[in-house]
Amino acid sequence: MSDYPTLSIGPRDRGRSYGVLHHSLEADDFARARPRLEDFALALAAWADLGLSRFVALTPLEGPGGPAVLWRARFIGAGELGSIAVANGLFLSEAEVARLGGQAHRLLGGLPEPDGSPFGVTRLSIGGLSARGPEALPAFGLEWRDQVLDLTDDADPETVVVAALDGISPRVQQARIDGWATTGALRGSGAFDPEAAFRLIVRPRSEPREPWRVEGVDRAVVEVSGGRVVAPPQTEPASWRAWQAVAAVSPAIDTGWKPAYQALSPDRAAALAILQFAAPMAAPDRLALISRVVSGVPAGGEVGEAVRRAAGQALVRLAAAADALGTGDAYLEAGLTDLTLGDAVAREVVEAAPIEALARLGSAATARALEVGLIDRVAADPATVSALGPDLAMAMLGKVLGRPRLEGETRALAVSLIRRLSGGEPLSRRYAAAGVAALMERPADAVDVGLARVEIAGLVRDHPRIDRAAYAERALRPVLKQKTTLTRPAFIEGLRAVALILEPAV
Repeated sequence: MSDYPTLSIGPRDRGRSYGVLHHSLEADDFARARPRLEDFALALAAWADLGLSRFVALTPLEGPGGPAVLWRARFIGAGELGSIAVANGLFLSEAEVARLGGQAHRLLGGLPEPDGSPFGVTRLSIGGLSARGPEALPAFGLEWRDQVLDLTDDADPETVVVAALDGISPRVQQARIDGWATTGALRGSGAFDPEAAFRLIVRPRSEPREPWRVEGVDRAVVEVSGGRVVAPPQTEPASWRAWQAVAAVSPAIDTGWKPAYQALSPDRAAALAILQFAAPMAAPDRLALISRVVSGVPAGGEVGEAVRRAAGQALVRLAAAADALGTGDAYLEAGLTDLTLGDAVAREVVEAAPIEALARLGSAATARALEVGLIDRVAADPATVSALGPDLAMAMLGKVLGRPRLEGETRALAVSLIRRLSGGEPLSRRYAAAGVAALMERPADAVDVGLARVEIAGLVRDHPRIDRAAYAERALRPVLKQKTTLTRPAFIEGLRAVALILEPAV
């Protein structure tokens, strides 16, 4: 048994205005709600002029999660100064809205219809939620998209709205429907905007049909006949299916889905879901959530691929957010070294994370990064070679030189890596010298002119294993003949390399 504050709205001053007639709310609650209640009263007055019979509605007062009012309204008749309608309301506090979790419609049985007697003077006791009806409307898309249901027969709109809400699957999505009505004839008034307030609208056959075309509102209009949705059929968007794959393994009560997310790609939707559910968790729980998400969706297929890309994207976002605390690397390490997450997650981490962040990871993580795409990413932007530490640059050069074909971006990458290592510690220089020797054994390539540097010329002069003639022909001859597009500083550097290579070895 629960006691609820009550109120009623209707005509005052012999019909001269509409507003709150009676209420049993606490003073603070009423002061906070009154402006919205007065706006809704004016909308009720306009509805009365249409001569329609009745409706029930749930109107949020302050947006999602805030207090709301469950209404039962009735057209009374014509009065001296105009049409008369009265609405009895049940006030639901924020705590009660959260407790009900989208099941306020199951209180309708305890809310009386206006009958001319004063209502709202005292609180109302209701024994509990009514049982879930046996005629739940099969899921038709309300889970992911706001809807208008047009009745094509004389079905009771209250029965239909209850059946539609009871049919939502998964049940947790009921909480998304924080406003609904069995009329589409309410008009905006002040801060009351029915397009924003109602996620579900049921329009009885007797109600005039107006096109539902509101800019910025994504709402489907479907027909219901005989307790079934008959047109048009709706397909679950891939973004919704990806979101639900994440929600299925999350401990959160509210999935947080919004209809606007339909426009997202499946991987972006799933990544947003992961980040939302992970936000209140500690780092180990976040990683466990991502592991459950990946293992809970079979690989392959649109959603399976999207979820794995999303896991990698989420790890990168979490790492960036945790960098200020010095703990961001743990997320990237997990994405690359936790083999249960698979190659798709590791590839996404390599694709999305800053090169600088990847370069500072441990040897196991960077070795995996080299296997799943880091080489190609750096090859596409050779300037990023400067962000690589010597250990990673040496490992990458070894991988690149091991490829059977070495041309285009990969050849240019080899040259950039040699340049990066040639001015480093002795071990780095030995790797650079080995790289030059390996390139000289390959067919010539125009990018080899990039080896015309003093540090590299010194390696060639001092290491007998390097083919000096090949080096001179490919790297130095174009400089001397000015058959290159080198910048002026690079050209001068090339001339210095020529001078150095002509000196006798020490």
